[in-house]
Amino acid sequence: SDFVINDFSRTYIKIAKENLDSNTQAIIKYVLAKSLVGLAPIIPHFCEYIYKKLYGRSLFVEEEYPSSEYDEEI
Repeated sequence: SDFVINDFSRTYIKIAKENLDSNTQAIIKYVLAKSLVGLAPIIPHFCEYIYKKLYGRSLFVEEEYPSSEYDEEI
């Protein structure tokens, strides 16, 4: 929590406000995503919501669901 609150939030965001290029945005997105993965066991629903907004996919489900082909007789 100390890293996210003090180091990342305060210091890096101040630097990013001055020069917000694509590299800065990529670094912010990367650190946020890794922080969400670490916090997911504690606050899973919040982390899942933010991760889906960032990447458009689930934080917990890595693979796509199988196709809906099934045998109706079974």
